[in-house]
Amino acid sequence: MAAKLAPGDSFFCQHCQARSVVKSKREYTDFTVTREYLVCAFCQHELPAPDTAPAGKAPALAPARPRNALSELLGDDAVPEQADAAALLQDNQERRFCKNCDYNFLTPFKCQCTLNHREVEPMQDCPDFSPKKSRSGI
Repeated sequence: MAAKLAPGDSFFCQHCQARSVVKSKREYTDFTVTREYLVCAFCQHELPAPDTAPAGKAPALAPARPRNALSELLGDDAVPEQADAAALLQDNQERRFCKNCDYNFLTPFKCQCTLNHREVEPMQDCPDFSPKKSRSGI
């Protein structure tokens, strides 16, 4: 029965006589893994090693592919294409935000539109947008 157990599986531990979970532990020598074995999560009693792996050596596992939650949800193995940020910003870099508008009057406490005489948010879209004039003479 121990041959079928994997870390995270539920089982009945004969040592502590309780329902428990299998936990994987590793022994290290310097910075290398010398042994990997399974234990009871409650009493830390070592479970018998499975017959498939040689005793005293950690099984060689293939590196797992990185998981993508979206592809798991949709069932796709394909990675979605990433849009290049430079391609998205190839227009004249002008954004119609109130913070970039010439009518914006900014104070430390609020952002005021001098054209419409109302308080606005800096990242709000401005229907009457007029770009700020260059202040190169300052």
